[in-house]
Amino acid sequence: MSMIASSSFDTVCNAVNSRIGKFTKREILELCPSVSASTVERHLKKLCADGKISKNGGGRSTFYVRNY
Repeated sequence: MSMIASSSFDTVCNAVNSRIGKFTKREILELCPSVSASTVERHLKKLCADGKISKNGGGRSTFYVRNY
């Protein structure tokens, strides 16, 4: 990852870690206004693949939950 990608990933991770319970991509976007929607989506997919968060639902009703 480049320095910018790493920085945006850290920003998204910090936003995810600040959430308690379930959260949506929109909530993360509001917490990270400097990160584009596609970048947030990519980072959320990576966090899911790494087992740090779980994705539930689909479409507009999609939400995420942190795995402790």
